[in-house]
Amino acid sequence: MDKKFNYITLIFFIIILSLPLVVCSGSEPVTEIPQEEPVEESTSIPEEPIVLASPPPIAELPTDSGDLVHIEHVDVQLMESFPVQASVVVHGYLVNCTTIGEIINARTEQTFNILVPIERLADVDCTDEPQAFAEVVILDVVDLPAGDYEVNVNSVNNMFSLSMDNTAEGEASSELGTSQNGSISGIVWDDYCHAVGRSGGAPTGCVPSGQGGYISDGILDANEGRLTNVEILLSPGTCPATGGPASSIIFASTMTDGNGAYTFAELQNGKYCVSINANSEKNTSIRLPGFWTAPSKIGTITIELGAGEVKSNVNFGWFYQQNPSGEVSGCVDQAKFIKDITIPDNTILNPSQRFVKTWQIRNEGTCLWGPGYQLVFVDGVIMGASPTNPLQQVVQPGQTIDLSVSLVAPGNAGTYRGNWKLRNTNSDIFGSRGDNPFYVQIVVQ
Repeated sequence: MDKKFNYITLIFFIIILSLPLVVCSGSEPVTEIPQEEPVEESTSIPEEPIVLASPPPIAELPTDSGDLVHIEHVDVQLMESFPVQASVVVHGYLVNCTTIGEIINARTEQTFNILVPIERLADVDCTDEPQAFAEVVILDVVDLPAGDYEVNVNSVNNMFSLSMDNTAEGEASSELGTSQNGSISGIVWDDYCHAVGRSGGAPTGCVPSGQGGYISDGILDANEGRLTNVEILLSPGTCPATGGPASSIIFASTMTDGNGAYTFAELQNGKYCVSINANSEKNTSIRLPGFWTAPSKIGTITIELGAGEVKSNVNFGWFYQQNPSGEVSGCVDQAKFIKDITIPDNTILNPSQRFVKTWQIRNEGTCLWGPGYQLVFVDGVIMGASPTNPLQQVVQPGQTIDLSVSLVAPGNAGTYRGNWKLRNTNSDIFGSRGDNPFYVQIVVQ
């Protein structure tokens, strides 16, 4: 019994001793919170917050006007061809992930109605920034009659005009017939007056200017120079009173050849405007300042061409206002022989042999040599040459020129000489250092 009591007592004490451990195992240990030091109140002024400026707003453009692209303006372009070709350049903006859709182009009477739709892009990275564009739309104007036409692109309008029926190539126009055997031809020349601005009797090739002097007479003379590489324009219709071609339609163009001549061939019967633009970059042989003396003061002429008709002598005369010797009152003509370029003196030739004699001559006077000046035979043996040979270029005082003449040696043996000099537009003849001639002397064996 004592042993049983001891076991019970031992168990009791074990239970009593374990109770504090059970109570403490579920709680955290308490830690002492340190006291904070007192904080002194700040006396500094706080900084103002920085405010960033907002970016300027993007221009507001309509993005949905019936699903049509926003158009700023349209430009109509007409090509100088026959028949005329036309196009419209459409300028506008695209926004909000859009692009240009399929353009609709239809004409009703005198109006071209063009719709430029919006096509919205999907699954792409895009921005609200407006994107400028320029789109070209071709207009079908072939076979349209003459008149005024309107172009309407998304309610933005422009106009253009056709001055004549825009008939397709190979068909007759309102101005032209069906025959194609006609032609127009002529010469462009330097209409020369030696005494520009001088008083007294009118020299050859001059007429009174109405201002106390003289100008060129508008008559083509054999000794006047030709203008090469000049562009001639041919357009259908009547020339305008203001000058230039009949319209923006240039039916054909050509350049004058080495003799200043031009031709338009295989023309239909009808009315044409032949014109020259003296200020064109192509016409470098036309010296400025100046004006036309023929066929009109504005450099145009209207030609009515019959079926198969040939119109020649449609000539254009140009008066250069600072022409040789005309710009210097009282100038003096004087030359100096420099050397023989070909056929030195006493060159031996065969009977009837052809040859070219060339002298190098310097302008020692104060007059300009140019159209109207000639190399002329004065005496001796002419040897089959032309007695007059126009100068082919302008020679300023102090400049040199190579003057040539084609000759044929006499058929019999012997020594032969021919004397040559220069002649101005007043028919004054002068030689080297006064009255000494330029001569050719050969020996025929």
